Amino acid sequence: MTTPSDQTERAVCVYIRSVQDERVKAEKCFAPIAPSPPPPPPTPASRLSAINGGLLARRVRQGLGGGQEQEVPEDSMDAYTREAEAQQAKQVEFLQQLSQNNFQLRDALGSVMDRIQGSEGRRLWQRVASHSSHHLQDNILATEAFGNAPLAGVTLAECQSLCEALEGNNGTCLAVAYARANSNPRDLALRQCYLLRGTGGCTPGSFAGAIFARRDSDGCTAPTDADNPMCVQLASTRTDMRVLTFDETVSVCKHGKGRAKVAHPRSMLEAFSYLGLARERGVHAFWSDKPPEGGLMVWSGVDGERLNVTAGERRCVLVATGDTDIHGAMFAQLKPCHARLADGVVCESAEAAPPPPPGGTGLYPPPPPPPPPVAVTASLTWYTRNTITPLTQAICLAGLADHDIYKLCTQFANELSKPTKSGTVSTFMPMCQVIAILLQLRALQPKSCSICLHFHVCFL
Repeated sequence: MTTPSDQTERAVCVYIRSVQDERVKAEKCFAPIAPSPPPPPPTPASRLSAINGGLLARRVRQGLGGGQEQEVPEDSMDAYTREAEAQQAKQVEFLQQLSQNNFQLRDALGSVMDRIQGSEGRRLWQRVASHSSHHLQDNILATEAFGNAPLAGVTLAECQSLCEALEGNNGTCLAVAYARANSNPRDLALRQCYLLRGTGGCTPGSFAGAIFARRDSDGCTAPTDADNPMCVQLASTRTDMRVLTFDETVSVCKHGKGRAKVAHPRSMLEAFSYLGLARERGVHAFWSDKPPEGGLMVWSGVDGERLNVTAGERRCVLVATGDTDIHGAMFAQLKPCHARLADGVVCESAEAAPPPPPGGTGLYPPPPPPPPPVAVTASLTWYTRNTITPLTQAICLAGLADHDIYKLCTQFANELSKPTKSGTVSTFMPMCQVIAILLQLRALQPKSCSICLHFHVCFL
């Protein structure tokens, strides 16, 4: 791939996290479920008869008779609604009597009655129907097949797949609540899995905060025998997870290992790699850094051309799909930095020069190997001084002919090719030590036998 002149070729480590992959403990979203007290002992039949008799006698004294009892409200909200409706009926009845007795007030009281009957006010702190309950049981998505019961024995992937499959059928599955069967990372089975139609007190921002605390020890990411709680994870089909600003993205990247930076690709290859990795992790909108001096970026704008950033631009670069469609194409745009438009982060944790091509050596030679330990060096030096040096001097000072020196060197080499022990070195090949020395002395020209050491005479 040809790299343009205004682009840089480099090797970079990329870190990607998505809001939909984060998990929080269920106790953060839902009220804790108090342990059930032990059941009371059974009431004797004689006591029940006495209680029922006393209640019947009180109803007779109050003039209610012994007929069917009035329906009891299910909760305090229903009781208040009935009480308010009864009070409203009494007010309307009173105004009707006034209008019948005074025809002059009939038109004015008619409008008042319409307002009373059509009012939709509520009492202070009264919960509306759209209020999210903080109880787990109220947020479970009931289905005809499973009801409100949890799924047991399935894996987390299967639980999430079932949540996505219910989209538009029996209601919208917004999240799943699960608990692992044990802390073994190889065992993917869950002891319970709930499909949720709401997340209680948690919002997508609560899950985005888990990205910042990703390095903290948490039972949802790394469960243990002592910390294996119920956790909540958002469904991947949600379209309301774009809650991260540019400053929050910078903080998340800095909090990572190695103090990573916000993604800023230097070539088309890097840009397409970032997009592919982000889509693979479920990120459909993320912030990118921009050059402070301005210029053309490698991101493609909505017009299909490279995004041009002017010097001193105060807006930030957002790479996202054109709309809420998670399968749409991604383009770069300039957006306000304080806007909550990203559903994930893409960070660069490290960068370096590109590796050399196959068979190449790169721009710089590889660093030399570390020196051997002192004890090993001393042992090899002692063997060289007491064995190799005397024999080499004997060969040099013998005054033999060339063919005799050749035979002597060959015999000497055969002896040094056998494993030997010296000092702290249990086993080594003397010939390897001699060859390493001769390679260093190869450029020298022997002027006398005193320089012709360590088998240097065998290179003649």
